[in-house]
Amino acid sequence: MTTARVPAVQLRALIREWTRIASEHMFDTDLIPWWLDHTLRLQSISMAAETLGWRTKPKRNPEDPSVPWDLRIKTPNTRMVARCVGAGVFLRRREANPDVIDDAWRLLTDTSPPPDTIGIFLVAVIPMIPDAGDESAQRRAVTRWLNANTWHDANGLASWVESHHPFPRNSAGTVFPGIGLIARSTRRRV
Repeated sequence: MTTARVPAVQLRALIREWTRIASEHMFDTDLIPWWLDHTLRLQSISMAAETLGWRTKPKRNPEDPSVPWDLRIKTPNTRMVARCVGAGVFLRRREANPDVIDDAWRLLTDTSPPPDTIGIFLVAVIPMIPDAGDESAQRRAVTRWLNANTWHDANGLASWVESHHPFPRNSAGTVFPGIGLIARSTRRRV
């Protein structure tokens, strides 16, 4: 029995293309940033995969819990499925769960790919700043958070894309400074 993973070079290429696409679309927002919508996050991941020459197919019914995988991805020699969950992180709030990214990984690892298919787990990291204050306070909060956490420095398997300035703000005063994406592959038995 052997095990296989998506080669790290393929995952890095996917993250690199996603970063480029997400950066280009950071201005495509008014009050509600596109990255808060699960379907639009998946669309950005599909666009990145298709840029690499991979074929993608979203699941037919996004609400169907019996199919946990969000996308099917096919390269010339690899069949993959991808599942993406969002991890909302409240910055500047002491009662916020500091382990929300770890919780997302635990949720993802409960899922196994179909036979002869490699699974890709993706965590979309979505920081939010409630009662955000002025722009300099917002930037300080984001800088402190990025400096205090290492998830975005994962050897090319994670990326942080900061929103345009001023950051998008909803009607309740919550600011959305950007989005991160972290990728891991699951093992399959061959």
